[in-house]
Amino acid sequence: MKLSVGYNPADRERLMNTCLLYSGSIGEVYFSYFDMPSGRSQTAYSVDENGQPWLIQDLLKLNQVGIKANLLLNANCYGANSMKASFYTETACIIEKLRTKISLSGITTTSPMIASFIKKRFSDLSVRASINMNIHGIDSMSYITELFDEFYLTREYNRNLREIEKARVFCDRYQKKLYLLANSGCLNECPSHVFHDNLVAHESEIDIDDFKPFEATCWKYLENTENRRRILQISNWIRPEELHLLDPYFDGAKIATRSSQNAFRIVAAYAKGVWHGNVLDLTEPSHSILFQNKILNNDLFPDGFLKKQMSCSKDCDSCGYCEKVFDEVTKMSWEGNVC
Repeated sequence: MKLSVGYNPADRERLMNTCLLYSGSIGEVYFSYFDMPSGRSQTAYSVDENGQPWLIQDLLKLNQVGIKANLLLNANCYGANSMKASFYTETACIIEKLRTKISLSGITTTSPMIASFIKKRFSDLSVRASINMNIHGIDSMSYITELFDEFYLTREYNRNLREIEKARVFCDRYQKKLYLLANSGCLNECPSHVFHDNLVAHESEIDIDDFKPFEATCWKYLENTENRRRILQISNWIRPEELHLLDPYFDGAKIATRSSQNAFRIVAAYAKGVWHGNVLDLTEPSHSILFQNKILNNDLFPDGFLKKQMSCSKDCDSCGYCEKVFDEVTKMSWEGNVC
């Protein structure tokens, strides 16, 4: 199972070097296009000495070592553009322009309207259902089978073997590909997730002098010390050392890196399958700062952690396994083998 890595313009040089170093483990780099809303806050693209953005040059260089490019059209909302014919014409122009410069292999979108448009206009491009669509299993996939070639299974099922197996059987039957997001810091079943994604899609419309930041629900919840003890049971990330256990079920693993200051370290950790540090430093978003001077030392996780969670009954009130592991791996930041 190869990695799908997010292009990070703020840390492009270190990320590019890492992608080239581990090119054999990376299947694609996904990216948003200039000034288009996506599932992450917009970041200014760095430019070369001639004032030209590095994006196209970087993607072409990655193409040359076998790493594909996947365009994100995955904003949770496109406002009035969602139903404007001109928006789709402009989108087609962007795709045509990209295809003259790089090897574009596919599109990832949250929009069934965009998916339908791409399938009709660019039948050779794979269309993937975004993680932001929250595909909860085979019922969700069956509704949109004709629109999408590939699916991200909802992150809440990352540690649910029964649902993973059902999704794999479905995808094999209909000749679809199945992907997971391996390092999300979002908490399971967050009721504010859709609202937050919608805010992000509209950030470019906000006057910075009249801006009220969103107090993220996950952040407020984890500010409570007792709630932090539940983080293992309400999270969905997969440790680099255990990602291989999901090889039989998924065609690729997305690594969220577009907004992280640790993007290149995250890619290296998952490419090598090992991380000697705070496991929360691998996630996007990361809640590590809430733990103050404590870390979740990845070296201290017990063998079989993921297997245990994948096969458990999810009856957390009567189990206590995750809290026990939390207590075992939580150390002061200066303790243990931490890089």
